[in-house]
Amino acid sequence: MHWIDAVLQSRRIKWFLGLIALYLGYQIWRNYQYFGTNWTCWDFMLISGFLAFILAVWLAADLDRRLNRAIDQLRLNNVLVIDDTGVAQLKQDMSTGGRAVQFWSGLLITLVIFGSYLYVFGPLTMRVWTAWQSGQHPAASATLIQIGTFTFVSALGAALAGLLFGRLTHYGRLAGVLSKDERYLRIVPGHADGACGLKPIGDYYLYQALVFAVPIIWLSAWWAWIIPNYQDMLCTLTGQPHTLFATWQVPYFFQWLVVLIYFYMGFVWPFLALRRRIKQARSSFNSSVAARLQDDIYALQNQLTEPRAADATQHQLTILPMIDAKSKELWAIRHMSGWPMDAGTLTKYRSLLIGEVALPLIAALATSDNPGGSGFQLINSWLSKLI
Repeated sequence: MHWIDAVLQSRRIKWFLGLIALYLGYQIWRNYQYFGTNWTCWDFMLISGFLAFILAVWLAADLDRRLNRAIDQLRLNNVLVIDDTGVAQLKQDMSTGGRAVQFWSGLLITLVIFGSYLYVFGPLTMRVWTAWQSGQHPAASATLIQIGTFTFVSALGAALAGLLFGRLTHYGRLAGVLSKDERYLRIVPGHADGACGLKPIGDYYLYQALVFAVPIIWLSAWWAWIIPNYQDMLCTLTGQPHTLFATWQVPYFFQWLVVLIYFYMGFVWPFLALRRRIKQARSSFNSSVAARLQDDIYALQNQLTEPRAADATQHQLTILPMIDAKSKELWAIRHMSGWPMDAGTLTKYRSLLIGEVALPLIAALATSDNPGGSGFQLINSWLSKLI
């Protein structure tokens, strides 16, 4: 077994999350030890960040099972036309393929997180190190150990998250394969699932979007709303002032952008690929099948008016069901959905987009009493500093 597949086994992921939960419990105990019930002094950025990480990775650990179930359901819906051998190969390709994407994704996310920590903790670490070396702050070694441990644990978590993000992106390929190869995928107008038979894969990609939503919403909440509106006083275990707390705003903004790119590649792109496939099928149905059905209905109706002898009633009982069947098929084509998910799932998807993209930008725009002015002015100032 490849080491990436071994790392991303659901059982091992949950063991790792158990260790992260223990570290989080230690941090909560430290907060209580230092500050008791003085909640304003608790490091809720750290606590909520690890909770968000645990939730997102726990959800991601179920991806393989859900993908296999979606593929099986597509076969039961009779829209995925493939034999048992083909299904086994497809599942194997989805599970073990894309290792290069996963590796580079793990490296990228690790570097992004490490770079963020270097940006925030670098100056503080240098000051503490200098004070410790000069003997001005003998207890500074404990602070350095705390920062080092926190950075190490976060780097491990970032590497795992990056591998999972890469796997999510790779799983987006399934929609591309299905949308391009007409031998495998049937579009069924009027299917009972309300999505031309594609609801299982639509539901799966919505689940991927939910996994991405956890870090996106957490990051956007902090950079767009909490940090700009936080009071000018913060107690933390390391004693850093509010200016260090606010320094996280820039890294969180860029982390938010990075995860949004993964969100597009792992959900929006495959979703749009399936939508293009459905629209092509709808256009083909309307230009060929619908016209034939319409002529068939007219021809059958004309047969009803032909003079008959004693079998007239039996003749109508034979023709009318045929007309009804063709009318239902024609109606299904003309009212065919253009989305690979039903109306309820599509509403959830739109809500996720609003929460992940629109609301943070609105919050940034509405924040007018921070040092940078409006949210967009603040972003402008960040970019000008970087250039």
